[in-house]
Amino acid sequence: MKSRLFNKYFIAIASVVLLSLTVMMMILTVLYNNYLAETKYEMLQKSCKSVAEFSEHDFPISSGNSWRRGAYYVIRNMASVSDYNIYITDENGIIKVCSCAEWEEEGFCEHTSQRVAKPFFEKMCKEDYHGIDTLGLYAHPHYTATKKLRSEDSAVIGYVIATASTDDVNALMKNVARIYLLSAIVPTVILFLALYFVNYRMTKPLHLMSEAARAM
Repeated sequence: MKSRLFNKYFIAIASVVLLSLTVMMMILTVLYNNYLAETKYEMLQKSCKSVAEFSEHDFPISSGNSWRRGAYYVIRNMASVSDYNIYITDENGIIKVCSCAEWEEEGFCEHTSQRVAKPFFEKMCKEDYHGIDTLGLYAHPHYTATKKLRSEDSAVIGYVIATASTDDVNALMKNVARIYLLSAIVPTVILFLALYFVNYRMTKPLHLMSEAARAM
């Protein structure tokens, strides 16, 4: 009887505690993930805007090929301090300048002359886009932001694309999951000990009465 009563109490209360922790951690995980994603997008968009300002005013694409070298150093410096990949494409979505280190030596890299995937190109044609995409360049989705490059008469002459890997955010969310497991195990153990003590106090009189009945 003592064992059955303890099991009922423990299962009922442990289920409530674990369910509450699970719901709470799910909500926190969604909120935290959204916050990290929005922070990434904001930083990527700022990078795109800065590159666009340099490209449009200091190194205009309309000036010919001479703008590429100057634009490269701008995006390379930004990419090296932020761990982003930055590309400048023409109006057709074909990559002309890339922040890869190889581009500095050869004036091209594996990405140069590649065209971004058509669905992605259509998105960035409509508006300055941000979201998660492969661009047709990556095996796994990346955080992505874009910015249109415009000529003096406001015609679209190219695009700036900034991307960041989702690996760091995924690793962080895995750590959050580990913390959740620890936070669930610790209170469960404490709950077990507390219920055992309470159950012992509740069933002790019944146990004494049972012993007295047997003695009679």
